[in-house]
Amino acid sequence: MTAKERGDWGEGQAALYLQERGYAILAQNVRSRFGEVDIIASKDDIAVFVEVKLRGSRTIAEAREFVDARKQRKIRNMASMWLVKQKREWLIRFDVIEIHAIGGDPPELIRIEHIENAFM
Repeated sequence: MTAKERGDWGEGQAALYLQERGYAILAQNVRSRFGEVDIIASKDDIAVFVEVKLRGSRTIAEAREFVDARKQRKIRNMASMWLVKQKREWLIRFDVIEIHAIGGDPPELIRIEHIENAFM
């Protein structure tokens, strides 16, 4: 698998995880010149902007550590752009989903960690 294919697989796993927990997937891979949001989902009238991080079992740092201030700013900017285009008002939240998997084609899913309100 290429890195992009692994990333797409991880985002697919995150979307399934969210759907199984009652979230509706509103959009995936939303891109603009300001950045990208992996998943936009909703639940209980809250728009949730989700950054997905895929990591192997031997990774030293936690995946959430890679959502630094610069990445957070890009996600907030994308959220602002998306919200302007909506025909309704939303409460919003920023989450990180860590997908832990090893090798394979497709990889073997080890666990999923969902961090709600990961940043403001």
